[in-house]
Amino acid sequence: MFEQDYNNLYESEKEEFRRVCNYLLSKTFVVRDVYDRVAKKMITSTEFLFMEKYYDIFENYLSIAGWKLQKEPLQGIYWVENIYGQNKAKFDSFTTYILLALMITYEESAPITTLGNSVITTTYDVISKMQILGLITKKPSKEQFRIAFRRLEQYNIILRLNTSQDVELWKIMILPSIHHVIDYDKLIKEVSLKERELENLKRNIHELEFG
Repeated sequence: MFEQDYNNLYESEKEEFRRVCNYLLSKTFVVRDVYDRVAKKMITSTEFLFMEKYYDIFENYLSIAGWKLQKEPLQGIYWVENIYGQNKAKFDSFTTYILLALMITYEESAPITTLGNSVITTTYDVISKMQILGLITKKPSKEQFRIAFRRLEQYNIILRLNTSQDVELWKIMILPSIHHVIDYDKLIKEVSLKERELENLKRNIHELEFG
C-alpha cells in the first residue's frame, strides 16, 4: 500500500515527504501552530500541513520502520514513538529541572488558543518556579540556560520568541507538545511528596521517553 501511494506522488512531493520524515524523526514532535520570528505572528507549520494531507502514507511508511505515528488533532500535534522504545532522550539534570518547571507552568496556566494552545513564560519565571520546587539553591549561569533551552527547542517542546543575547530577557513559548513528554498527574503526585523524597522525583524524570 505504501509503495503504490508513494509512487503516485509527484517528484516534488516525494522530495517533500523525505524532508518532512527527517524533520519528524529528528524533532519527535511536529506542531501545527508555530511562531514566525520574522513576521512576528503565529503561522501554520508547512510540515504539519503536509503530514495532514498525506497522513496515511506517513503512517504506513513509519510502521514499516518500527515507528508508531501519533496525533492529537485538537492541540495540533504529530509525534512518533518507537515500538522498540529507542526514541528516548537523556537530559542532564539541569535541563530536566527546567522541563519540570515548564511542565507545571504549562498545566497551571490557561493555554492561549490564538497562540496555538501555547503558554508564554520568561526565564525569570522559570528560575522562580525551580526555586519554589526546591530544584535549585542558587541562580544558574546564563550558559546553562542557553544550552538547556536549545536542547528543548530541538525537540519542539519550546520556542524562544526573541534572540536577545541576555538570556534573562528571553520570552519562552511552551508548546502543547510538552503535555506528551511527562504524565502531569503522576508529576503532581510526586511533586507533592515531602522534600526528602524529591531526589526520587529527580531520578524518575531524568530519562524521558517522548509520547
